[in-house]
Amino acid sequence: MFREGAVAVLFKGESAFESVNSMVESFAKAFTAFGVECVIIDGMEAGFGDQLRKLFVSRPIAFFFSVNGIGVPVQGTAFYNDIPVPLFTYFLDRPFHTHLYVRAPIDRHLMSFPAAHNVPFCREYLRDREDIFHFPHGADPLPEAPWEERDIDILFVGSMYYNYVVERAKWRERGKETEKHLNDMLALHDADPQHPIEDCVIEVLGRENLTFDRLNDHVGHLDRYIRDRERIDMLKSVTQLTIIVAGRGCDKFPGSKTNLQYIGEQPIMAMLEVMRKSKILLNPLPGYSDSHACVFNDLSPGAA
Repeated sequence: MFREGAVAVLFKGESAFESVNSMVESFAKAFTAFGVECVIIDGMEAGFGDQLRKLFVSRPIAFFFSVNGIGVPVQGTAFYNDIPVPLFTYFLDRPFHTHLYVRAPIDRHLMSFPAAHNVPFCREYLRDREDIFHFPHGADPLPEAPWEERDIDILFVGSMYYNYVVERAKWRERGKETEKHLNDMLALHDADPQHPIEDCVIEVLGRENLTFDRLNDHVGHLDRYIRDRERIDMLKSVTQLTIIVAGRGCDKFPGSKTNLQYIGEQPIMAMLEVMRKSKILLNPLPGYSDSHACVFNDLSPGAA
């Protein structure tokens, strides 16, 4: 399939809690199992550019592989159009977060999104090409701890970046018309939580003369509100059981309960060890997320 001695080039970089970088290791492990030698370039290390240049002159390249856009320029093409092999980007986030990478004018750029409905959306608003796909997410299985050794009954995992009450109050600052539009979009979502949030925006604003930037602005307001509201509502609804809560900002949500024990944000390897000691994991996601790596990471240590 590839030239003799060809290697796959994967990238590490800035990653919250090292979560994405740990996935790069898992992908390299998977490719190696299929007989593809892998080289991981860490863009956070000094001299990574020299490392790449030496690699380009010493080994043929099979393909480039990016997780969630790490290693992909948001402007220009870097070296990708000079080397006639594909770049495959495996996005963990939806186009709302990753559109700058999607728009990069790179030839032979294949990409996968977490939800099937992201594919037609990207082709309509960002990149009218057939090289956009939906591959469901997965995770590298971990050794499971025996059930009797799991001393955490319920673990809640998820960061909260916004106070959803404050976030919704900001809608008024956008003017009455925009506030009404956002409320109408939210009502469509609440009536069918699995309905793509982008479609909720399109149904209210209409397709005619709707630019991606205007659409994406509304998606951002809705997504920030919905994601944290669902997590907070779940924590508020469980009052009789003790829950260990892990994640950035979780101790600052409105209406915090005394049955919640906070351990704060954790790097991914420490978090996976906490998961191995847990019996039940709670990680609410919006219905429109469809496939998401978080779900499989939660399942990989063997909890329910």
